[in-house]
Amino acid sequence: EFGSWAASWTILLIAGHAASLGFSESVVRYYTTHAARGEWSRARGFLISGSLVAIVFASLMSGLACTLLLVFQQHLPAGMYGPLLLAALALPLFAFQDWLEGVARAFGRPVLALAPVYLLRPVCIAAILTGLAMAGHSADASTAMAAVLAAIALATAVQGLFVCRAAPQQLFQVKSNHGKIAWIIGSAPLALAFLIDQLAAYADILALAVTVPSSETGAYFAAARIIALASLAPYAVSVIAGRDFAFHHASGDAAGLLASVRRTTRWTFWASTALLLVLLLTGPLLLSMFGRGFLVAAPCISLLALGLVARAAGGHGEDLLMALGHQAHTVRIATLSALVALGLAFIATPLFGLTGAAAAMTCAAAIRSVLFV
Repeated sequence: EFGSWAASWTILLIAGHAASLGFSESVVRYYTTHAARGEWSRARGFLISGSLVAIVFASLMSGLACTLLLVFQQHLPAGMYGPLLLAALALPLFAFQDWLEGVARAFGRPVLALAPVYLLRPVCIAAILTGLAMAGHSADASTAMAAVLAAIALATAVQGLFVCRAAPQQLFQVKSNHGKIAWIIGSAPLALAFLIDQLAAYADILALAVTVPSSETGAYFAAARIIALASLAPYAVSVIAGRDFAFHHASGDAAGLLASVRRTTRWTFWASTALLLVLLLTGPLLLSMFGRGFLVAAPCISLLALGLVARAAGGHGEDLLMALGHQAHTVRIATLSALVALGLAFIATPLFGLTGAAAAMTCAAAIRSVLFV
């Protein structure tokens, strides 16, 4: 059941981050640029346009996904229909929260961007799932995904309220300037790049889902999530870096931009390394808390840690390219990285199982860092 939930959750992550059509990423560039130039009507127009795009496009994707699941229900693996259907229903809410996270980053509010997603939402999932289990519902993949849906709704409502309160007053003093096709042209490639990047990031889970029993997929997912705790460090720096890069570029401050790139790379590498050392020491213990059967994935922890170090060493090249307006370069690098990750994962996993999947992701991460550098 945990493996089925992990596969459904991974698919929601991949689709949800792309469902805002890139506006959740481009808001850091466009809003920061318009605000730095005092173009508050354009900034307001971009925020309204981004909200509408995230809701409408994600709703269309959700409807299509639900239709396909109903049509091909009989062809799905046992136990996957329920969690996948709930994941499809959660897609619009997930995409809108992803958009709100980007807006909070653009406002220079990193805590507001991260706390609802990485603190409030997981706590709500655990609390709601516990309540459902105590009420007599079975703790299966569908129940867990129902808890995810409810938690996303609650966290999105809370984040939306605080993001509105954090908005600069200048946004409420002007009329919206809509209709810039350049916003869509500049944002859509980012959606493609992010979708491809997510496919690369979860290539191991996708390969495992179709090649090994769901119990092994669940064990590997638990190990990957433990190591992923260290990825909060580079992501936290990224929340600040993207806005900082865009501000220096909009101001024409080349020296400040170069200093910011060097500073954020150092922060990312050393913070990630420190967290990984702690997780390497405590990883097996944390994994055993899932159950003795999950210890089969213990050897993967060290391999996945090496991959995260390689990725951190590459710095924030993706954020820099986005801030400079080089979306096409981002798409090309992301596409090549995804092809490498998917190719290695689907070759190594059938041959070497869980360790093959982990080794494939480590190699792919190293290649990705080299490409962005």
